[in-house]
Amino acid sequence: MAARSLDSRNNAYTQQLGRLYVQAILASSGDPLYPAASANPGFAAKASSELEASSDGSLLSYAGNQLAAAGRTQSPYGSAPLDVNAHPALVSIVDLGNRLVARSQSINRSQLPPGAVVRMGPPPPPTPEGFVNQARAQALAGPPLVPAPAVVHQVAPPVSPFGGDVHLIVTIGTDGRVTDASVENGLPMLATDAVNTVKQWTFTPVLQNGVPTVVRARVVMPFRLEGHTSTLDAATAEPKPPQPSLIRVGGNVQRAKLQHEVAPVYPQAAKDAGISGTVELQILISKEGTVASTTVIDGHPLLAAAAQQAVMQWVYSPTLLNGDPVQVSTTVSVPFPLQ
Repeated sequence: MAARSLDSRNNAYTQQLGRLYVQAILASSGDPLYPAASANPGFAAKASSELEASSDGSLLSYAGNQLAAAGRTQSPYGSAPLDVNAHPALVSIVDLGNRLVARSQSINRSQLPPGAVVRMGPPPPPTPEGFVNQARAQALAGPPLVPAPAVVHQVAPPVSPFGGDVHLIVTIGTDGRVTDASVENGLPMLATDAVNTVKQWTFTPVLQNGVPTVVRARVVMPFRLEGHTSTLDAATAEPKPPQPSLIRVGGNVQRAKLQHEVAPVYPQAAKDAGISGTVELQILISKEGTVASTTVIDGHPLLAAAAQQAVMQWVYSPTLLNGDPVQVSTTVSVPFPLQ
């Protein structure tokens, strides 16, 4: 957080740090909407504390809006507050989000010079609620809505710290490719990934009077938690004899299988701020030996992303169980010593 102030105009860095904080806070909330597969209460508490103490208006605005959105559910007719009786753990998180947004607005106003005129810039990317309103508009106008045709090419969504299904309305062109998509229902933080993934799908073209035509259809995008298999993966996987698909191995034992290691790039912002230390990661190794996902267990936030980027390039020799390759969950330590 200290190094963030060295380059306050870096919006990509703001979103990266904000996303890391938001995911940590939600995963440790204890609410069933945000399964705790990657929960780290200590890191979440540190993230909350640093956000509360921050004077970075951009970071507060990004993280605050994401946390406040956790208290709303989506439907084809817009968004509405969740039932607080069913989700009591989210009350304090939504309250934190609203406080951060209010403080970011106050900070941004205070930084304007006397007599300054606020000019509108390019429109921001669609919010989860914007996706839903777009879906409602599509349901009222546009190409005909038909049952979803057969999928010719399907891409699985990225592994997420939050599981669940996202319901979408997609526009299918005459060549079967998805030309547009919007979210009808689902967790707000899955909306963008769902839209980007379904736009890579290809369907069987729909014919009317023998001629390919543009249509719309409803599809469901299942997101899986880290280390778990989604219904989409299960539907496309080859049948195999029952066996454990994931085993846990100690970090020192698994390191002996490391074939290719990439050293992390020390973030310049961390160097400038005099930050060093070790980042502890929980990683999922695929059956082929590549790193499928990483989750921060401990370490400074300014070093975490660099550690994850490096470890995602590591390659292990496959781990076999009864002669068959299996996924492996293990831990790794990535040191960042100041020279």
